[in-house]
Amino acid sequence: MTTKQLSYQCQISVIHHLEPNLRLSLSRRCPSLKLAEQSTGLYLTYLQIDQNSIQINHILYRLSVIRSNGDGGRPYDVDEYGYQDYALNVHEDPNEILIDNRMPGGSNKSLNELLRDVGRILDERRLYQELRRRVLRDGLRSDNFIQLVTGKNVEQVTYAKKLHEALKYLLETFLSGRKTPIVVRKLSIGAVGILRIPSDIRLTVPDMELFYGYENPYTIWRLIDPLLTGPLDTLEVIGSSLSIAPAIFQNARCLIFNLEPGPYSLQVISHQRVHFKNASIDTCPEIVQLVRNWVENHKPAGTWYSFDFKIEVLPKSVLNEVKINHENLLLVEEGNSSTQIINLLIDDEDVLSIYYEKKQDLWLLNMQILS
Repeated sequence: MTTKQLSYQCQISVIHHLEPNLRLSLSRRCPSLKLAEQSTGLYLTYLQIDQNSIQINHILYRLSVIRSNGDGGRPYDVDEYGYQDYALNVHEDPNEILIDNRMPGGSNKSLNELLRDVGRILDERRLYQELRRRVLRDGLRSDNFIQLVTGKNVEQVTYAKKLHEALKYLLETFLSGRKTPIVVRKLSIGAVGILRIPSDIRLTVPDMELFYGYENPYTIWRLIDPLLTGPLDTLEVIGSSLSIAPAIFQNARCLIFNLEPGPYSLQVISHQRVHFKNASIDTCPEIVQLVRNWVENHKPAGTWYSFDFKIEVLPKSVLNEVKINHENLLLVEEGNSSTQIINLLIDDEDVLSIYYEKKQDLWLLNMQILS
């Protein structure tokens, strides 16, 4: 009995209804399906890319280097003796976006922090050189392999490519060569280490996370922006100093920052819609100063900042301080058992409304300019 091969249109119809990871796996193993798979629109709920892994929806594809004579699973490239390859050079291909973010430290670190980093790195280098000298003396070479772990499945190949080359190959296999942009509900880019993304990938993304590591997030964003087909609804910048909020981020309707403990200034941000996670006692005086700035400089209608607090006493103290400082601008105070609101008349047309309310396990403080 013979079976008739599915027509091209039937292949597209079947592929359209397959779970994304299943269709990508079939396309990878059956080259005859590749053209139909690439011609069918791809819709993902989550896509995460970093220096040694890709996550598509709930499935993680993780690359690592393992040794035949020792433990394995290293997330970095190694030399012929199995030690981290510090001398690794990367040459950019014109058909890719290269992020090489391996430099230690950051521009916003203090001098003492940088000196501690330098000392630690020198100690590690001395230890590395000593271990390497002993290895060369004793001849302890090892065979290395690249390992791809997908759920419970494990594949190993000879260590002929570097990790960044292997990851680029996976990205090309899964995401390149498509006729239409890939629609991704949430995109997460871990811009740390070496990341090589094929430049022909196009993504339609409403929500994005950017882990920027050591490099200025502005530099990383300029590289990633050409992948996107349009503006973002939200861009969450993780690891970023608040002093870095350039105008290019206006491409996102809402910026999200994870606040870290310590002194910082909210005055440097000019975006119209911003949300701050992990607000703390350090944030309160900054919000009070921000209110004063908005009153004096007449922010445009539609400007909206919000803050997540873990305890109610902090947003409550902010409202009390604002009422004392701007008593002459107060309109009728509103609120109920779960919401506290004060309104400040800042000109003949606009009102600054400040209120907090409970949202699940957090207290959300909002500042909005209403017309």
